[in-house]
Amino acid sequence: MTLPHDPFHRASWRALRLGALVLVVLFLVVLLPISLLLWRLSAAPLDVTALASRWLPVAVQAGPHPGQPAGRLVWQRLTIAWHPGRAERGFSLHADDLRVLRMDGSPALRMGQAQLVVPISPLLGGVVAPRVMSGEHVAVVLRRGADGSVDLDLPGARKTGKTQDAFSLDMLERVALKDGAITLLGRADIPPLKVRDMTVSGNRDPHAGRYLLWRGDLRAVVQAPGGETAQLVATGRAAAEGVAWHLGMSPIEPTVFAPFLPNLARWHAPLSFVFDGVETEGRFGDLFRPRYGLAIARMNGHATLGAGQILQDGAPPLTILGGSAGLTVSPTHPGQRSARLSITNARLSLADRQNRPTSFAAGAEFVLSDLLAPRGIDATAHAEGSSFDLPALSAIWPVGLMKGARRWVVRNMVAGTGRGLSVDAVLHSAAGWDGLQPTAMRGALHIDDATVHWLRPVVPAEHVSADFGFESADTLKIVVHSGQQRADDAPGAPTLALSDGVIRIAQLYARDQTASFTMGLDGDLASYIRLLSVPRLHLLAGRHLPFASPSGPVHANATLTMPLVAHVRDEDIHVRAHAAYHDVHLDDVLLGRAVDAASGEIDATETGLDLRGQETLGGVSTKTTLHQSFHMRGLKDELVRIRSESDFDPESLIRARLATDGLFDGHAKLTSDFVEYRDGTANVDLTLDLHDAALEIPVWRKATGTTTTAHAHIGLRDGEIAVLDDLHAEGPDLRLNGRTRVRDGKVRDMMIDAFRIGRSGGDATIGLPQSTREPIIVSVHAPVLDLAPLFEPTLKSGTLTGRRLAPSPRRKWSQRTLPQQKWIVDVQAGRLFYARNGALGGVVAHLEDIDGQLRRADVAWSTPTAARIVLEPGQKGRRLSADVQDLGVMLSASGLNDRLRGGRARLRGIVGQGGATGLPPFEGQLDVGPFAFRRPPAALTTATHLSLYDWSKADADRFQVQELSLPISVRNDVLTIHDGHLGNAALGATVRGAIGLDDLKLDLHGTVVPVFAVNALPGRLPGIGKLFSPEKGGGLLAATFTVGGTTGAPDLRVNPFSVFLPGVLRRLVE
Repeated sequence: MTLPHDPFHRASWRALRLGALVLVVLFLVVLLPISLLLWRLSAAPLDVTALASRWLPVAVQAGPHPGQPAGRLVWQRLTIAWHPGRAERGFSLHADDLRVLRMDGSPALRMGQAQLVVPISPLLGGVVAPRVMSGEHVAVVLRRGADGSVDLDLPGARKTGKTQDAFSLDMLERVALKDGAITLLGRADIPPLKVRDMTVSGNRDPHAGRYLLWRGDLRAVVQAPGGETAQLVATGRAAAEGVAWHLGMSPIEPTVFAPFLPNLARWHAPLSFVFDGVETEGRFGDLFRPRYGLAIARMNGHATLGAGQILQDGAPPLTILGGSAGLTVSPTHPGQRSARLSITNARLSLADRQNRPTSFAAGAEFVLSDLLAPRGIDATAHAEGSSFDLPALSAIWPVGLMKGARRWVVRNMVAGTGRGLSVDAVLHSAAGWDGLQPTAMRGALHIDDATVHWLRPVVPAEHVSADFGFESADTLKIVVHSGQQRADDAPGAPTLALSDGVIRIAQLYARDQTASFTMGLDGDLASYIRLLSVPRLHLLAGRHLPFASPSGPVHANATLTMPLVAHVRDEDIHVRAHAAYHDVHLDDVLLGRAVDAASGEIDATETGLDLRGQETLGGVSTKTTLHQSFHMRGLKDELVRIRSESDFDPESLIRARLATDGLFDGHAKLTSDFVEYRDGTANVDLTLDLHDAALEIPVWRKATGTTTTAHAHIGLRDGEIAVLDDLHAEGPDLRLNGRTRVRDGKVRDMMIDAFRIGRSGGDATIGLPQSTREPIIVSVHAPVLDLAPLFEPTLKSGTLTGRRLAPSPRRKWSQRTLPQQKWIVDVQAGRLFYARNGALGGVVAHLEDIDGQLRRADVAWSTPTAARIVLEPGQKGRRLSADVQDLGVMLSASGLNDRLRGGRARLRGIVGQGGATGLPPFEGQLDVGPFAFRRPPAALTTATHLSLYDWSKADADRFQVQELSLPISVRNDVLTIHDGHLGNAALGATVRGAIGLDDLKLDLHGTVVPVFAVNALPGRLPGIGKLFSPEKGGGLLAATFTVGGTTGAPDLRVNPFSVFLPGVLRRLVE
């Protein structure tokens, strides 16, 4: 069946009806009750205390365990109202006796009455964003955390890590608070901050573009721990640029703000301040992500600090007499939160222990990236102070400012005055206020007449004049201009003058600082070494220095580096000392020898001592380098090493008494290497280089430019000689090798194993005495021994390399050439050269010299003729006897006379004690047996022919002498012949006179007696013989002669007419 067309019976119509029915039911079930509730709330507040109590308490802070909240919200009565048509539209919540309870039930927040007006729209999103907040009889307890955050004081509160923005103040428009009190807790040792009688009223400025500015009033009483109070007032009024605020507080100790800033707990001096500024809206952030907030358009203020104290850790408090400062804040860019903060006309007066004031003035300027929470900070600061006494520094220098530098300066500058204090600083931080550090520092402070303990217990420097400054941002520099430093604390200790000193204290803002002290010192070298020997320096104390008795001027620099900590360890102290000296005398430098006129440098550290110098050692210019090690471990570690190089020239050799003038020319270099070891042993190596020297001694000579060296090694043990060996010398016609025998620290014997000096060669032994009573024993064994230079006059010219040196005085025969010591010399020589071509063979000699006088001798040789000379002590003096087997052969071999043949010579006499000059006195007789003259003078042959007796013996080529007898004496270098005579039966002669042994001059007189056998008879008559022959051995008739000139050029003159004057008449023509 077909139904009629009915639109109400269609399916779409049925759906429409169903939807309408749902809406009506929803309105009746949901919206109608809500509307009725809102109508009821708008008519009068609705008490919902009973309904809300089902959810009490409300947990507002998680606790240590689930179900145990650290903070619980409770109330006594709760009402709710709705204000749809008012400016404060929204829900109004009113609570009586609103509290936030801790776990123990005590309130952390309590409000007698509290009201919130909350708009509906944020509530629909689950956020409570009140427009109005008001309260009366409010008491809040807050606590400042270790990270600086402030929150309700809820012990046991636990951060859940969940961020939930269930409460927002972004829509807040008005605040009203009456009878408020806030208690802020900090560290347990800091009293809480208490603010009471607080009244706050504030409204958002409706004219602000971003609706960010507030204006209103705040009044409160700030209460100090001791009960003192201060009025805190803040007022904000509309201004052209925003809101003008005035903030002021009456005087109160800053300790009340210690819970916010813990360091203020030390400030016990009343502080008051007044600030006026204009708050405006600011835009900050980058261009694409701008942020808006509060900014300062400008602000000015002034703070005043009254008399009081600032407590310090580990030091007496700073005593404040008063202070003040101005403050200005301005934005670096309008509308930005970056700002420039200036502190102007800051003044502070501090009192020392005697209540004497020291005034300071300061100023600073800070450029902050964000005024409220800066990250980047750039600043400049300036401060200056009045004059003060250095002992007062501890009372006016804060402990926390350059802590290490303050500790050292305050403790060690114990006397003096300071003036001209000024400091300029440039500071920077990229991490807020905590990271603010200086990047540049400049300062000045002059001190006078200061006493400075630079390292206790070392004697302090006195009367110091110095200037303080900064070498860099974290380095304090003190320049010392003058002062005095005593060597030690002994009474009357010598002083050194201080100059050009620098003290640096680095890392001023680190936990510990490092200091270095560099001081210029002028004075005597002994005083300087005495200062370095102070035990605390650990330099020379207890060290055996390689010299003694230093004296002379020195200019030194000493540098000390150490950390500035309470207890400085010895190993942390590092000392470097450098000294330049001149005209210095040192004893016992090398093998007990002293040096004079020394100049050079000394460096000393805790590890060793180094010396470099030029000095005069034994009259010789010497360069010396010395190193002494202070850190040794092994027994064979070097303790001292000394190297000296001596330069000998002719003058220095004479000064050193090593040579006489004319024997040396050029320069000789003697190198001494001394090394001492920790075990008490030492080695000395001596090397002599004669390459640049010309040397001429009687037995050897060398020219400049020829290589000649000599060397010796000395081994020492505990300061005594243990070994002397490696003796050798080498050069042209020179070679020597030797060694010694040492016993009990003394050289007993020296053995020359082989030597070659010119033509001489062999070996020798020298026995050295151990006391002056013992002799020096010399034994020489030489196949060839060349002593010709000792007798050849041509080798005594004193000329070298063509240069004539100044002649030296002629040495007298009696002057002692050996020290006052007993000498015993034994010589055995196969050949002994006494001239270039003259030699004796088979020489055996024994000599004994006591105190420079030959007392005993026995010399014998076998060729060219046997001879012997003996000197031995006697009752009247030393007896001298000499015997020559063949005088003619001896004279011919020596080149003195080749015209004498035969003749046995014998000399006997007494040698007396030497006089002041010349040879020792001698009285004796020379007798020569039969000998002959070859090629006698013609006058002598003619006189022989006149003899009728034995005329057949006359020969033109040979004159035979039967005997020669010469009584002689020596006095004062003059040989005198007393009535000497010679001759044979045919002819005789007499002679008398003097021969100068010093100048070799002749002054002889004599006669020639012909027909000697007959002519001599009248002179032998008793009583009257002198009338006929006045000369002993003369005759009645005789010819007189004289001999003058010198032995090298005799002048013989004969008077033939005297033969006609008999006897004493001949005296008339002499």
